[in-house]
Amino acid sequence: MATSSLELIKLNVDGAIFFYRYKAEVGIILRGTKGDIVMFASKLEAKAQDLAIIKLLAMFWGLQLCANMRIANLILESDCLMMVDELQNVIDSHYPQRVLVQETKRLTQLFRDCRVKHINQLGNETAHRLACYAWNVENIEMWWDIVPVDVSQALWLDKNTL
Repeated sequence: MATSSLELIKLNVDGAIFFYRYKAEVGIILRGTKGDIVMFASKLEAKAQDLAIIKLLAMFWGLQLCANMRIANLILESDCLMMVDELQNVIDSHYPQRVLVQETKRLTQLFRDCRVKHINQLGNETAHRLACYAWNVENIEMWWDIVPVDVSQALWLDKNTL
């Protein structure tokens, strides 16, 4: 999907860790300027101990997906204030996973306009549900025209609070 050069796409991402399942998951949702859904994705990750790293991976995968879709103007929203701050910081990261931080920052530079914003957890519920849904997925699952049942209620709430 190529978007118009003026269209602003909103990317919400989240990550979750389920220690008892030995899995980490990522959820991604893309919306157009009027709140219309462009796509959803759920991705299974290797087991991780650090929730902030999984949330950073969600940002990385979401940005990579948008770059491949040739999206020019993007707002990236995450409920992980620490990682949002890392990406907004102009000096090099001192975070233990600084290489991933640097690579994610580089991805933001591929867009004509890319704004990274913090959003509260309630505003990121659909992305969170997509992350939680990923335990059903072998690697990655994407949807364009249907909504996973586990996500539909959160999406309905999102649409009615925009």
